[in-house]
Amino acid sequence: MRVIRLAALFSLAAALSACGGGGVSSTPTPTPTPTPTPTPPPAAYTKIQDLTGTHTFQTADVHWQITTAGPAGQGADTFGNTVTVTYDVAAGSYVINAPGGITGIFELSNADPAHSTATTQAFKKTTSTGQQELRVTWPTVGGVPLSYTMFGRFINVAGSDAKAWLAVGGMPTIASDMPKTGTATYSAETAGSIVSGGVQYDTTTASTATFSANFGTGAISTSLHLIAAPVGSSAATDFGTFNGTGAIAAGSSAFSGTFAGTTGPGFVGSFFGPQGAEMGYVYNFLSGSNEAFGGTSGKKQ
Repeated sequence: MRVIRLAALFSLAAALSACGGGGVSSTPTPTPTPTPTPTPPPAAYTKIQDLTGTHTFQTADVHWQITTAGPAGQGADTFGNTVTVTYDVAAGSYVINAPGGITGIFELSNADPAHSTATTQAFKKTTSTGQQELRVTWPTVGGVPLSYTMFGRFINVAGSDAKAWLAVGGMPTIASDMPKTGTATYSAETAGSIVSGGVQYDTTTASTATFSANFGTGAISTSLHLIAAPVGSSAATDFGTFNGTGAIAAGSSAFSGTFAGTTGPGFVGSFFGPQGAEMGYVYNFLSGSNEAFGGTSGKKQ
């Protein structure tokens, strides 16, 4: 798993002094102008792969009830107001704390190799009341892993009650380090699922995404072009392009928005890393009879 490198904050101070004696004045020796020292990123920007010890991640999420008729009770929570993920690097374990007092503890003995990949770590366990699953994914853009952003999916089944959370977290850009002026475009990629006619489709690598931010006004815009195929099939369907707009929360790295012509929670996410170097959001929306769930991540160009 990736982690952030902690960088020390420091400041430079200049001291002025004067000397004289015996009532005799002298011409002071000019003080050379010091060469500015580059300021490192603010503290708390350790790359995820460099983390040590135990670290707790805040997240933003979309969530839903799992029923035999399909997803129900969909909703979203903005960054810092929902699921937390505590990661113990040495043990390779995770503790999930979700709303409603739901806790999931996943150790290496709960690993699910069948659903683990080079970029996803999967876990599955039986509990006293049912079953829990966790998948932690480290996204890539253009084949290059991001440094400060991660995604997770947590499922908790307790008797007849089944809930799912799809969350994005990592090392959020601290408020004082968020850009206040200018605009930025991000190289972005998306992945997710679409439920259509009772069939689940998973997005293919042909799906694309865009994301841009106006840090002066706080406005953001994004688009998703979703192409997906039924699970186990290569017959892809083009579900179209969805254009979203939203806003950055004042004094925060968090943002949220909705997609035009759709209903449902929309998208919630955050900027991550120094100066908003990365971004990530999760989404859930309904377009006609098609419902999409997924995550989008990006790196500032």
